[in-house]
Amino acid sequence: MGVEGLFVQIPIEIWDKIVEEEPECRHMHRFLEKYGFGRFAVLMVAAGLNDFQLKGKAEIAYWPKL
Repeated sequence: MGVEGLFVQIPIEIWDKIVEEEPECRHMHRFLEKYGFGRFAVLMVAAGLNDFQLKGKAEIAYWPKL
C-alpha cells in the first residue's frame, strides 16, 4: 500500500480537523464566507505552497507578519 492508500483510510472528520489547525485556515477563515469555497481553497493552497519557502515554522516566520 502506498501513501495514497494510507490517506484514503483517514476519516474525513480527521482531515477536517487537520485543515482547521493549519495557520492558513486559522488566519484566513473569514475569507471563506466572503469568497466561497473555490476561491478560498485556491488561496489556502497558494499560501501553503508559499510556506515551503520559509526557513522556519509558518506560525512564527510568516503569519504574524501578515
